[in-house]
Amino acid sequence: MASSKDHWEQARGNEGFYEEIGADQSRTPDWAITVLFYAALHYAKAAFVHQGVTPGNHTELKATMRQRFRSIAPVYESLEDASRRARYDCERPQRDDLQRAKQHLSDISGEIAKAVSPTAYV
Repeated sequence: MASSKDHWEQARGNEGFYEEIGADQSRTPDWAITVLFYAALHYAKAAFVHQGVTPGNHTELKATMRQRFRSIAPVYESLEDASRRARYDCERPQRDDLQRAKQHLSDISGEIAKAVSPTAYV
């Protein structure tokens, strides 16, 4: 099973990849928003592993977010929904959508950093 540090590093790597593919000016905005969602997912998993909780699927993860991180659960779900629409409904996020998604990710990582203390991973 992956450690909290492993998930944190995966999330950071996903954020780096978002920048590599052009960030909010990406020529593949569907992938850009998906990468941001998966970064959020790994930040959440970092917190849950740190807390000794292991949600098994997306539904359980969202429920755990609502229980443990009420303030950011809505933005997490917004990112998941945007990613799902891009992947399955062929919606192409616009630049402002990607900027908003990146802000959501910053909100998520900032709140989760309070629970995880990622400075221990540096």
